[in-house]
Amino acid sequence: MRAWRSEPSKELDSDPVLKSHRATAVARLASPTTPHAIATQAALRRDRAIGVTAGERRSTLPRTIQIAASLPAPSDRLFEMYLDPVEHAAFTGAPVTISDQSGAEFRAFNGVLTGTILQVVPKRLVVQSWRSPHWGPADVDSTLVLSFLPDGEGGRIELTQVNVVDVDFAGVSQGWEKFYWAPWRAYLTRE
Repeated sequence: MRAWRSEPSKELDSDPVLKSHRATAVARLASPTTPHAIATQAALRRDRAIGVTAGERRSTLPRTIQIAASLPAPSDRLFEMYLDPVEHAAFTGAPVTISDQSGAEFRAFNGVLTGTILQVVPKRLVVQSWRSPHWGPADVDSTLVLSFLPDGEGGRIELTQVNVVDVDFAGVSQGWEKFYWAPWRAYLTRE
């Protein structure tokens, strides 16, 4: 796993369809009407009402994760594996409900993770809502954007996840390697 925080990959820039879809997804995340923006504004209003200072507030606002993982399989295959419930369960070792249809339910690890598939660009992009059981009832779902790109002989998944609650930020960040990338890599190596 390698972290990335700079410009999108060259493959993204060279694919106008993926570039457009990703730009739309990112623009929605930045829009003042997105769940992230609405949650942030609500948190600011609540904090002002109870006298929380800006310094105290920073530790309670939702955060963003950006990571990339290179895996030993073509990006098309990684995309198909992620959205296929049988293969997804095989590499994570836990049951999953998932589909390539917008609006489909997402449940993983015996319902520990839940959400909805929001958008799919075949072989290239998955956008979904995502929620952990460590979040409170007032916390909004995070939005997960997975981009599947060629990477030499294998593939790379670039992940952006917004609205990750601060209390679970470390767990979610580390969980991607522990529960997805490492077992997925091991599964592909055994094949």
